[in-house]
Amino acid sequence: MTDLAKKDSKKKMIIEAATKIFAEKGYQYATISEIAKESGISTGLVYSYFENKLDVLFSVIMLFWQKINQTIRENLMHLEDPVVKLKAVFLTFHKRLLSG
Repeated sequence: MTDLAKKDSKKKMIIEAATKIFAEKGYQYATISEIAKESGISTGLVYSYFENKLDVLFSVIMLFWQKINQTIRENLMHLEDPVVKLKAVFLTFHKRLLSG
């Protein structure tokens, strides 16, 4: 595994841990040390990837949007009617919100 792949892997672990901790405790009550513990790395290493807890939250949100965009692209690939496409976008977003 390359250094870049290792870095991306650790960053992804932190984001996944943060998603879990934010869901369990809420953003306000979650701490970087809890996120670090959940991801199996040190608190200091979290800070080498993220400036602060808000930066972690932004990364969680960006990953969520990336997953939604990918799913929407896949769902719209074979659709041509603009109204059907729009309905598919909303349905995809709704399903993703409900599934977590």
